[in-house]
Amino acid sequence: MKKLFGAAAFLLLSVSSISSAFAHNWTYHYATEIPYRVVNVSGWDALNMRNGPSARHRIVGALGPHARGIYIRRCAHHARWCLVEGNGQSGWVNMRYLAGYSH
Repeated sequence: MKKLFGAAAFLLLSVSSISSAFAHNWTYHYATEIPYRVVNVSGWDALNMRNGPSARHRIVGALGPHARGIYIRRCAHHARWCLVEGNGQSGWVNMRYLAGYSH
């Protein structure tokens, strides 16, 4: 019984350590002053901005299909989703819909 308890405690601590190590790698904090623009969005559509880094999160704003001057504040999920600011709004967007540009 004592060995079983010790093994269970070791397993629990190992899993806890591994999961916390992975949790720290999910969000990359950086800000950039490189402006981005919306791409791959039809002229009649908009890029939804969300309150978290996935399509499951609530929509909190939208960027028009030709919006420019969007700045990245931080990214998550290996830089697939980024928190951005632009046009007086902020929210999370999928990076497949943004591209950098020069003024």
